Amino acid sequence: MRIRRHIRITKWRSLRFAELLTAALLIGIGVAVVVATARMRVGFAAEFQPRLFPSLIGWLLLVSGAALGVSAARTPADAAVDWPAAKDARRVGVMLGSIAVYLVAIGAIGMPLATMLVVWFQMRLLGHYRAHVPVAIGVASGIVVHVVFTQGLGLMFPTGLFGR
Repeated sequence: MRIRRHIRITKWRSLRFAELLTAALLIGIGVAVVVATARMRVGFAAEFQPRLFPSLIGWLLLVSGAALGVSAARTPADAAVDWPAAKDARRVGVMLGSIAVYLVAIGAIGMPLATMLVVWFQMRLLGHYRAHVPVAIGVASGIVVHVVFTQGLGLMFPTGLFGR
């Protein structure tokens, strides 16, 4: 005979609370991005304004947060959240740390090289690929970032070691 344990789910460990908290964070970040881009001073008229992409991201964050909030309101209040094991929580922490290092490294070594390294590192951390796959995708990511943003859109990103 199985013994069933009844675990009391506290309010902060419910799926609804986690989703509402995430929705509020997304909406808050979206508002901050939209307000910041609205305050940007643009000294020239161009086909692609410098605030176009940040503004789009801000609005996408707002819409995503609102959609998640509506979805969370429909979630039963007693649905439990499965918290990650310590190993998985560390992995999330390392991923967030690698993004922070990436943001700092962009200025030092340039956006294409920093992108290549962060993509390689995160693929190695998350997957069990053959050694050449993360390297190839990292190199391709760096090239795509350079070609699309600097060559295609004419945006200026730090070039770091490969400065002109």
